[in-house]
Formats: sequence, structure tokens, C-alpha cells
Amino acid sequence: MSTWTRAGSVVLSVALISGVLGCATTDSKKEKKPKAGKRETVALPSKVKFGEFKNVEIKPFGMSEKYSRNEGNKKSAMVMDGMIQPDLRGIFPNLKVLTAGADFTKSAQRTLQITPYIEEIKKVSSATRVMVGVMAGGSHIIVRVTYRDGATGEVIADPVFVYKVSGWTDAWGMEGNQLRDRLCNHIVNYTRDNK
Repeated sequence: MSTWTRAGSVVLSVALISGVLGCATTDSKKEKKPKAGKRETVALPSKVKFGEFKNVEIKPFGMSEKYSRNEGNKKSAMVMDGMIQPDLRGIFPNLKVLTAGADFTKSAQRTLQITPYIEEIKKVSSATRVMVGVMAGGSHIIVRVTYRDGATGEVIADPVFVYKVSGWTDAWGMEGNQLRDRLCNHIVNYTRDNK
């Protein structure tokens, strides 16, 4: 076998191995869990129309300890409570708003139980955006709202709402300041559409 033939065989072998490893690398990337900021809103219709319930109760926004340690996140949760509760009262005039830590009431009448939960939150303030700019990164909020039939305990809807803003497009923090408003509007609209 000539030197050129051996060299060609080596090059061909290296190319084949690189191709196989390249495919393996691509596959392993697909298997990795996507970053939370890449998640999208998933809001399937409710199994039962919300208008079928006699009573409606809602808990304040909850969140994991990881996020609740931040005072800004706690404030965001309270602001969002103040946004959706009045709007939901317009949809359900008999809406009962529970206090933080309270359990849903036990009732013989059919009750819709609503539990909003902040799965992730990163909100870059306007001041930080002005001082640090793009380097502060983007802002995002991911909220899961669980709608449960109080009589049976069945989850009838479990939509996830995602709203995110890139650091590049969030000039002066204006878009970031609208995160909560827009997300709450999505929750209210979903609730109204499923009544």
C-alpha cells in the first residue's frame, strides 16, 4: 500500500470518527433540559368550564424559597396579586381572596380553587438597566396557575405563563417594568376565556 493510500485512509478514518462524534454531540445537546428562559407559555383549555362552579377562591401568589428570599420578588408577587384579583373579581363577583398561608375552605358547594405560583422570576430594575445596561441580562417570569375542583380535588387546568424580555431590547428597563402587567393580563384572559 502506498504512502498516499495510507494517508488517505487515515484522513477518511478521522473524518468518519469526527462525523460520528459530531452526531453524538448533537444528540446529547438535544437531551439537555432547556433553560427556563427558553420555556414557552402552555395554556391548554380547562377540562371543565369555570362558570360551572358556585364559588371561586384564590390564594396569593406563591413562590419557592429560592425566589422569596429576594425582597424585590416578594414585592412583585404582591403587585401581581393587586393586578389580577380585582380583574378576576370582575369575572367572578363572589371571588374569595384568601390570606397568605390560609387553606381553601371546605364547602359542600362546588368551588373553583385557583393557586398562582411563580416558578421563576428575574426582574432587572430600571436603575440596574440604566447603570449596567445589557450586561444585567434579560428579565423573565414563569407562572403556573392551578385551577382545581374543590369537591373532587381534581386539577382541571394547569397552564404555565411565560413572559420574557431580552437585555438587548429592554431599553431603560421599560419592557421589564411591563413584565408583570402583561403576564397578569394573560392569566386574566385565560380565566375569562375558560369561563
